[in-house]
This record gives sequence, C-alpha cells and structure tokens, in this order.
Amino acid sequence: MDDEETLQRDALRRVMPLPEEDAADELADALNAMMRARNEAQASYARAQAACSQQVLAAERGVEIARASACAVESEIEQLGSYLSDMHKNHTLDLYVRRRRAEVFAESRTAFVRRTP
Repeated sequence: MDDEETLQRDALRRVMPLPEEDAADELADALNAMMRARNEAQASYARAQAACSQQVLAAERGVEIARASACAVESEIEQLGSYLSDMHKNHTLDLYVRRRRAEVFAESRTAFVRRTP
C-alpha cells in the first residue's frame, strides 16, 4: 500500500470508525473512484473550454476578414460611383454604358459559340 492510500484509510477511520477492514477498503475505493471521476470531469471541461475558445477566436478572425472585405467593396463602389458621376457631369455616361453593353454582348456571344458543340 502506498502512503496516499494509507492516509485516506486513516482519515476514513477517524471520520467513520468501522468494525471491519473490508468496509474501510470499500470506502477508500469509493473515494478514489470519486476523485478519479472528478479529475476526468475537470480534464474534459478544460478540453471543451479550449475547443470553444479556439472556435471563438476563429469566428472573431472570420468577422475581421469579412469586415475588411466589406470595407474594400464599399471603397470600390464609392470610387466607381465617383467615376460614373464624373461621366454624367461630362455627358459621356450614355456613351460609356453603350460601349460596355456592346462589349458584354460580344463576350457572351463568344462564350455561347464556344460552348455549343
């Protein structure tokens, strides 16, 4: 028997004097089982907490990335709006839209012709 078990049994005997040695052994075994269960529960809790913390950090990083992407898109939209406003002021917006429409249609015809067998 090691020292820890001896100390546990002595403590049990002082708290609860038992007439039989077997009863003290059973109580010591029960106490050991309870302490093992508590340690396992604490370890499981720590692992779950670490996993949750990791997920929270990943989610926060994802939000940062999405926010940066949204800011970039917002800036691009504002810049395009500025260009279109300048074209409208110079009366060239209609010409620009017609040219872009013709380019898009030409690209779509090329893609359609390429896809058909």
